[in-house]
Amino acid sequence: IEGLRTDFATDKGYLGNPTFDNGLEKWSTENEATFFMLGNRWIWANSAPLSNKTNYACVRTEDGRKCVFIRNKYILQKNADFRSIPEFAETNSDGEKKAEAVYLSFFYKCTKAGKLTIDFDGVNKTGFENFNTFSVNEEISETDGFVVFNRDGLWNGTGDFKLTFTGEIYLYMLILST
Repeated sequence: IEGLRTDFATDKGYLGNPTFDNGLEKWSTENEATFFMLGNRWIWANSAPLSNKTNYACVRTEDGRKCVFIRNKYILQKNADFRSIPEFAETNSDGEKKAEAVYLSFFYKCTKAGKLTIDFDGVNKTGFENFNTFSVNEEISETDGFVVFNRDGLWNGTGDFKLTFTGEIYLYMLILST
């Protein structure tokens, strides 16, 4: 089943490593952690330095699924790391290209309510007719299990994909497609 999920997500979407099978490869984030010391020495526990993670994103297994877990942080994929980018051939009467509808779909399990923000940072609209870029900005409540998330909007193939959450959430099978 894991192989089928990976094949489907990889073949149908524009994002690289959408199933997080390779950890956070092709994804960026900033994690916050406090490491504890006694004098000038690290305090070791369970063969690792003792630390307290505050706000972070990492890959975990939840309910038997490999997921990205986000606690009050973001994940970002640079445009250069996308698996592919759609071709935009359709033009208007002024010769400007038209942005295409894209669909974002993933499964999520929210363990602490928060605000979900998804957008493309640095979209370049040069050569395209004016359009409102795909964007999501909504509150997500706690869920008992995994729920499907589907949204659509316009995109012209430029900008970096960024997903931010202010609570605690598990995500898997992140598919961006036309």
